[in-house]
Amino acid sequence: MDAGYSSEANFRNLKEFDLYCPDRNITRLFQAGKIPKVPKSPKRKPKSIRFTYEKKSNQFICPTGRILKFRTEKFLHGKDSYSNFRSISCSGCHLKRFCSKGRSKSIFVISRNLKKNYIHSSPPKSYQPDEVDNFYTMEMRKKLSEPRSRIIYSKRFSSIEGVFGAIKGSRGGDLFLTKGIEKVSLEWSERCSAHNIAKLCGFRYV
Repeated sequence: MDAGYSSEANFRNLKEFDLYCPDRNITRLFQAGKIPKVPKSPKRKPKSIRFTYEKKSNQFICPTGRILKFRTEKFLHGKDSYSNFRSISCSGCHLKRFCSKGRSKSIFVISRNLKKNYIHSSPPKSYQPDEVDNFYTMEMRKKLSEPRSRIIYSKRFSSIEGVFGAIKGSRGGDLFLTKGIEKVSLEWSERCSAHNIAKLCGFRYV
């Protein structure tokens, strides 16, 4: 498909079809025969959410630098005591949809594990693709980054809009000078022939 049809909504609605449609940001690379790279985006689903413990201040630091302060200590699951750490606010964090569905993040850690540079890992929460900005656009870029996609997309016919634009604009083909289907068809054929001759001669205007 032409890049003019590329949009997040179109990719989402047509995801069941085997489409090859570069978005406008990578069209030139693709036309030049280069394989576009999929940019790393912080909005894509991470493998895990890692919190680093600071023993001196008794607090955790999240991947985006937010602080989770110590709140309480509780005894759960027998004799083990668990320490609760909670952030003040997670508003505006790009990892929030994967980390916490509330206003803040809360974690429980076994108290005896709280040592210097201890890492607490949390699996990312489930999410819907539509919740991630440009999810389907990035999936299309990932698909187009494969060498096989370049071969398939190369079979697409070249764009012809530019030819009609040149005949209509640069060569003054806005109006026909004759009337009737036969005469207009002949006039149009003459203009197309003139355009082809101009291309062969290397002239921009005729």
